[in-house]
Amino acid sequence: MLNRRTLLSAAAGLAVVPKRSQAADSIGVMSPFGFTPEFSDLFNAYSGGHFSRQNINATVLATHGAQSIQQLVAGRVQFIRNTAIDLIRAVNTQNLPLIAIGTLTQASAFVVISSAERPIASVEDLRGKVVGIQSQVGGASSTYLQLLLVHNKIKPDEVTMQVAGNTPGSFELVKQGRVDCFIGGPDILNVLNGLGEKTVAWSMDRYIKLPSQIYVTTRDMAEGNPDLVTRFMRAIRASTHEMLTTPLPAIFERESKDFEMTGLKDMAAAVAAEQAFFPLWTAEGEQNMLRNVPERWTSGVALMREDKLADDRPAEYYYTNRFVDASV
Repeated sequence: MLNRRTLLSAAAGLAVVPKRSQAADSIGVMSPFGFTPEFSDLFNAYSGGHFSRQNINATVLATHGAQSIQQLVAGRVQFIRNTAIDLIRAVNTQNLPLIAIGTLTQASAFVVISSAERPIASVEDLRGKVVGIQSQVGGASSTYLQLLLVHNKIKPDEVTMQVAGNTPGSFELVKQGRVDCFIGGPDILNVLNGLGEKTVAWSMDRYIKLPSQIYVTTRDMAEGNPDLVTRFMRAIRASTHEMLTTPLPAIFERESKDFEMTGLKDMAAAVAAEQAFFPLWTAEGEQNMLRNVPERWTSGVALMREDKLADDRPAEYYYTNRFVDASV
């Protein structure tokens, strides 16, 4: 139910649910793209009681993309989920005191999708083509594409970027010839294949290795309240474990009682979309689930340095496994 506080937050571009318990430590947690099933690791941590069992009183909010970093630095929230690319870029361009305390999706969720009639089968096929990106230039999908091109010696002016969104409907632009391919996710590809569309697709992870979706806090929080950070990661660990071992409809329905969730009208589709991301959680092996894998960070920072998006700080500057390891 909407109340005055929710409406005021929505007017500011945020959504909020009221606090439910009186725990010792109050925190704000932020999703980067709304109350959708894709970010249920955060919502389930609240609705499933995983935060409260760690003596954490969490207020869970949602915003759009880079705004979550701004909210974190401003102190409105203490933990966010975002991308490694955005963290590295924010540290380098704005010198923000951020650190990754865990990685959820180890491999890239970006998939280059084209039609089998006019296939884009490899990175070399991108030369001279129009590529649909998910949002404006400067967003995560366009930055991934930029890194992909630079690393594979393809000049940026050899490829045209055009905003195409990130829905199954984006494939219509391909069929109409308005774009040659578009950058989607594994969930979008599953829908298209289920509809019988003849697609050719490959993950950007085939060519460039970077950590993808990560959990971020400030260095002050990590250094000043390590016990709270460990308990946050313990709650996330419990939440993700439950998602992997419990029927998702029950989890989504429970979340919808606390959050104004979108994308649940077709429950079967919502479940299939979320499950499409699960292999990315364990792409570096179950033993590395939630860990910041050093090799991926080293590769990712080197790629961004290659494109002058990162300075000479070592990869280890951007992340720590101290808290995720202590959360076991």
